[in-house]
Amino acid sequence: MPATVNWLPHPSPDGAHLVYASFPPGIDGHPEDIHDGRLRLTKPADGTGRELVTGFGGQEAMTVGGWAPDSRRLTYFEYNGADH
Repeated sequence: MPATVNWLPHPSPDGAHLVYASFPPGIDGHPEDIHDGRLRLTKPADGTGRELVTGFGGQEAMTVGGWAPDSRRLTYFEYNGADH
């Protein structure tokens, strides 16, 4: 995976997973504007991970919502093309 700018880490309540927003290189600091990005899910214990979703987002991507108490689901905010 190429170098990325990663923000907004959110550990699951059970500590088994971490989800974060990942943006292309060149995004400076905490991304306030809308950018192409990804939400990635990792397992800190073994470093494995996968991409959950690709879309438009900014600093609100994971600040609106979060993990369910049972750590099985999460919510996120994605802009659609009309908002971009």
